[in-house]
Amino acid sequence: MADATHGTAPVLSFDSLESPGEEGFWLWRDQMSPVFDITLPKEEIGAFRGTLQTYHLGGVLLGRCASVTQTFHRTPPRSSPAAASTIT
Repeated sequence: MADATHGTAPVLSFDSLESPGEEGFWLWRDQMSPVFDITLPKEEIGAFRGTLQTYHLGGVLLGRCASVTQTFHRTPPRSSPAAASTIT
């Protein structure tokens, strides 16, 4: 995960291709875990590809992601005020 500043908005970015093999998926899953539980069929984990950019705009976090098909699960205990504003 890399930190950068574009204009005035701090940016965090992640690219699974920066990690070898299955490690990219497990890092992706860890990054998304505050909001979602992510599952992927075991045989597809090694082929996982995903990118994520998160922009911090004062009191708002805005995220942009692209990835292969996966399943997102969200349970009520995991919900928080920040997670409640997730837009897909």
